[in-house]
Amino acid sequence: MSGRLLITPDGDAFEPASNVLARRHGVGCSDIDLHDYSVRNLGYIGIQSDGGRLWISARPQLVSQKAVNGAAAVTRAWPCARVVLRLFDGVWQTTIFATPADAIARLRQLAREQSNHPDWSSFVARSIRLNQLKGRAYDGMHLLAGEWALLDGRMDDAMHLEFLQRKMPSNTMLAHKSEDRQGIVVAHGWIAGCPPAAAWMRRASGRDLREHEDQVYAAWVMPTYHEVLDRNEPRLEAVEATLRCPQFGSRSFYYDRLILPWTRPCGETVATLVSVVRDMTAAAAIS
Repeated sequence: MSGRLLITPDGDAFEPASNVLARRHGVGCSDIDLHDYSVRNLGYIGIQSDGGRLWISARPQLVSQKAVNGAAAVTRAWPCARVVLRLFDGVWQTTIFATPADAIARLRQLAREQSNHPDWSSFVARSIRLNQLKGRAYDGMHLLAGEWALLDGRMDDAMHLEFLQRKMPSNTMLAHKSEDRQGIVVAHGWIAGCPPAAAWMRRASGRDLREHEDQVYAAWVMPTYHEVLDRNEPRLEAVEATLRCPQFGSRSFYYDRLILPWTRPCGETVATLVSVVRDMTAAAAIS
């Protein structure tokens, strides 16, 4: 086993020879310590053995879950007398651990709390009942649910126009499947508050969710729309989402969403979304 390794954000391990790193990062000859640069700026995890000690170097704000898992797999059977966990947060700080597992557990905890890598995003959705949702913010949700039931899920041209022109106290969206039936295209969006995808939705008209900047969030949310459209069944859920994004940092959202399937006169099935954000927290981005 090599005495010096780097773990990539994808969890792969390789020996960090200078020429290998230079090719990987697309740079020529440089005085920069590319090993150190990879750890401090690119989310790599450094592993090095020295006189019976094992050094694990990382920047928790940048590392991915795959990288931590890769480091755990590599160091699991690494022989060492003690482990030095070396973490960068503006300056390097070190902590001594008895085993690699203890050091990786600490790194995993810090990364889960601090990392902006989307690999750490998490989503939980649970079914709720409409009669549980009270207040003005939910008026639009109750109204649309009533119209859907009254019209038996058929959206004629009048209802379509009414939905497009409606200014609700909640966030709304009209979507349909893409031409290849794999993506979800946003046909219309109205932003009343600040949903998880607020910035994206303001310019989302005609765009496929597969183009979303947060691919982890898009990969999670698209199957829900596909299920609603394929099964022709509504979904009413309370969502807890923690999104990680290098541009915006860690953001936690708690919101309720109602997704309804409608049949248009041409036979196309579309979905309407009404969502109400109950709470949101955001952390500063990593500079």
